[in-house]
Amino acid sequence: MKKTILFIVLATLCLYLKANAQDDGIIKPLKVGDHMPNLKLNYFLSLSNKTIDTTTIKGKLIILDFWNTWCTSCIAYMPLIDSLQQEFKAKVQFIAVTNQTRNEVSEFLVRKNEEKMWKFRVPEITDDTTFSKYFIHRGVPYFVWIDAVGEVSAFTSGYRINERNIKSFLESRHIENAQAGTDIDPQKPLYTLPSLPKTNLTYYSVLFQGELEHVASFYIHSHDSLSIRLAFTNKPLSDIFHRLGAMAIPGFNYKQLLLDVKQPSKLFMPESIVDADEWVLDNLYSLDIIIPRSESAKLTSEFNSILNKYTPYIAKVKKRKIKVLKLVRTPNYNRQKRKEGEFLNQLNGISRTARNIPIRVFTGWINSEVKDIPMVIDDTGIKGAIDLQLPQGPITVPLLNEGLGKQFLKLIPATEDVTTLIITDK
Repeated sequence: MKKTILFIVLATLCLYLKANAQDDGIIKPLKVGDHMPNLKLNYFLSLSNKTIDTTTIKGKLIILDFWNTWCTSCIAYMPLIDSLQQEFKAKVQFIAVTNQTRNEVSEFLVRKNEEKMWKFRVPEITDDTTFSKYFIHRGVPYFVWIDAVGEVSAFTSGYRINERNIKSFLESRHIENAQAGTDIDPQKPLYTLPSLPKTNLTYYSVLFQGELEHVASFYIHSHDSLSIRLAFTNKPLSDIFHRLGAMAIPGFNYKQLLLDVKQPSKLFMPESIVDADEWVLDNLYSLDIIIPRSESAKLTSEFNSILNKYTPYIAKVKKRKIKVLKLVRTPNYNRQKRKEGEFLNQLNGISRTARNIPIRVFTGWINSEVKDIPMVIDDTGIKGAIDLQLPQGPITVPLLNEGLGKQFLKLIPATEDVTTLIITDK
């Protein structure tokens, strides 16, 4: 008997469910038009046990949400899914599915409820070995739409999960902008046959504009004895240009990516998931480049050339004078060797504490994750590690200097010639 475990966190109350597939010996993957088999659900609510059959859920649209706790996109959808579940609870039932354990998911949801102050009032199937066989997929989040009579109706990405599409499906079984899609193996060149003769391959590239449905967002830079490969799927151009910058400029960070374009919003994924549904149709890109390994030195220029030729933008590496912050030592800096200790980096955490970290960890954190602070350049000459305790509150230059001052360091404004990647409209 194949078994999975389900649960739902309701404030401080946990509801656990257990799903048992019909034991017919073999689970056959389902496709659009197939009917979902009946599954028994055992509910554990406090000390009371209940059992229902999925036939009792029929009459509702069922949306299976395949996810994992390490998937940031999956987590970002949770408040929206909870909101849609409450709005359409009479006609729609979301069920979240993961192969992770009940304890892992329970601890994660309790922690998120405490940190984010939001609830996820949706049944959770954990330890799954059943649903993932009915609905084979490689990436998450991955959504399966099953209609009121149990027919598998669609497989979609998270971008199709919104109020408009649910209303449309309930009225006409139509999901706007949904694609047929194919599950892609990221280890193989995009949309090529398994028999691709790599021994004879001298060049391969393909570029797609717009979302590839059912294709996970991934980045690959790999090589074997014959070839070198660079691939992206379903990425905004900001991410792709950032990778170009990292390949072309040593130590590159996002603050060296300068945009001189009329519509910067086309290069960055919208912060609101609700706004992403239409945006992804024209503004996500997928690219795959394969060249002989003997030509690997040409990969960066080839990458740059493809983007300049086939996207609406031109990317060039240029020196540019920009405003920066220099990290310097104050006159009272103590040159005495500090006591070594265990490495700890919680600058992004609640404690804002770091111990025994190299300067580059601090500057890297500012340059990659703190948006409203100019680029920081290390001008301390310190080769050892530092300790840092930052005050609570929004991250500003005065706040950073308050913490740095205890180490006799400070940030000062300056203007420097910096190697940048400049993006312009054609």
